[in-house]
Amino acid sequence: MIDYNAMSDADFRREVRQFFETEYPEELRNLSHRPKFAEIEHWHRKLHAKGWVAPAWPADAAAWG
Repeated sequence: MIDYNAMSDADFRREVRQFFETEYPEELRNLSHRPKFAEIEHWHRKLHAKGWVAPAWPADAAAWG
């Protein structure tokens, strides 16, 4: 797993941009509706594999403001 805290901001932005440019499904771009989970499950799995999904926030997350 990549240590994103060790990356510079520029490197992190480059990583995110490259990932979305190559991996974000064309059929999900510019949707005119909020998709059902079944429509985006394959994308959600890619994000999860990348470590970019937060299945549950910590209980004290609301205090972050």
